[in-house]
This record gives sequence, C-alpha cells and structure tokens, in this order.
Amino acid sequence: MPRTLSVQCCFATYMSNVVQIEVPDGEDIETALNSAIETANFDDGWKRLDYEGPIFITAACNGHSTDPGASADRIEVPHLLTERGQMQLDIPSDAKPVPAPDAGPGA
Repeated sequence: MPRTLSVQCCFATYMSNVVQIEVPDGEDIETALNSAIETANFDDGWKRLDYEGPIFITAACNGHSTDPGASADRIEVPHLLTERGQMQLDIPSDAKPVPAPDAGPGA
C-alpha cells in the first residue's frame, strides 16, 4: 500500500540591494558592514538577481503535515538532496580561473 510523505522543497532566490553608508573615522570595517546590512534591511531598493539555485529538500516526514521539519515522524533526508549536497560543484579538471575584468579608473 502506498504511503504519503510531506516534503518541503526549496530553492534560493538571490536578491541584492546596493546602499551607501557614511563611515566615521576610526570605525572598524565589521561595524561599518553591519551598518550597511541594517540600512539595506530597511531600504526598498531590493532587486531580484537572475540566478536561482537548484531545488533541494529541507525536511520530510511520513503522513500529511504543513511543517515536515517539526513532525515527530520526520525522515532523514539524504545529504545529496539537501542544500549542502546541492552546493557541491562538478568542476572539470581542465578548468582555469577567469581573470576579473579591469574596471578602470573611477569604478
């Protein structure tokens, strides 16, 4: 007899927001970058980038569930089907790094 599984599938959608912040003299870079994150968080300039990651599974359980990750009957997801497993890249042995283009003055 077939069984029912609830499977939570996800993919990463990348967004970006370029913000400008003022950095007081003597402020360390970590503090400045945290300020940029806070500024971006409340800014409406977010834009969707073209890249979307592969579909991966974050949780699965036996039976019907709207939250498979919180189910007492949760199933272990094979590593290859998780986000970490999907992040493994198949890089050809003859691959060479591509140099960054020269941005030129004022970039």
